[in-house]
Amino acid sequence: MATKLNVGEVVYVPRSLVGLDWNSQSAFCRVRVNANNRDGPSVTVGTFEEPIPMEKTIHPKFAHRTLRTLIIAIGDYLTEESLIVPLHESLRLFFKLLLPEDELFTHLVHTREELTRHWMIEGTAASHVILIAHGRQDAVLFGHDDWVDSDAFSELLPPLGERKYFVSLACLTGDEQFAKSLSRGKTFHSIVAPDGEIHASSASQFCQTFFSHSYVYGLGAIDAWRKGHESTPGNAKFAFWTRGRRV
Repeated sequence: MATKLNVGEVVYVPRSLVGLDWNSQSAFCRVRVNANNRDGPSVTVGTFEEPIPMEKTIHPKFAHRTLRTLIIAIGDYLTEESLIVPLHESLRLFFKLLLPEDELFTHLVHTREELTRHWMIEGTAASHVILIAHGRQDAVLFGHDDWVDSDAFSELLPPLGERKYFVSLACLTGDEQFAKSLSRGKTFHSIVAPDGEIHASSASQFCQTFFSHSYVYGLGAIDAWRKGHESTPGNAKFAFWTRGRRV
């Protein structure tokens, strides 16, 4: 969701909102902001990459300066082929249906150094970060036996560009021991993560629901998180943390 849009700025909006067919490589198209309207929270945007240019008035909440989504899967060597990789692949294919091709980056890493290397290259432009890993209440697992706690994990992802939204699919990382201090840092707006054990299929379902409501239907992070709860089976719930506080 973009704020304080400027006339002439180019942003992404859902194709359906400007009268374009859903049947496209991406659910979004690029438009130019033509006017900030005085009679309410709305902007007039115009398409310029389609055969027939058109103008539409939309709520600013549907506009995104960037959709850059970074998916990081941390392998453990033992279960990654049966669990980490399939979950990673399910989300990679989902986001290929949702986003323009150049807005999605996915990586499988095993070490802290690999994670930081990708972060320094792609972190500045990212708006959302998704973590796939094994977790416990106070740490996430790198490789075979390198458990990294919240403070050490934060050091691997220093602030770059604007604050990002962070969604962890690692079990138990929504617990206070991990999520609270991570949400206090300057890298992320908020942390969404399971506060208990969760099956990989349910984690994938939550993530897809969360981003569908956030990206396509313009819901804010908290409302999209609530929608994700409603459609995710099982007893595990995803916690929402922001600035050291659980919502």
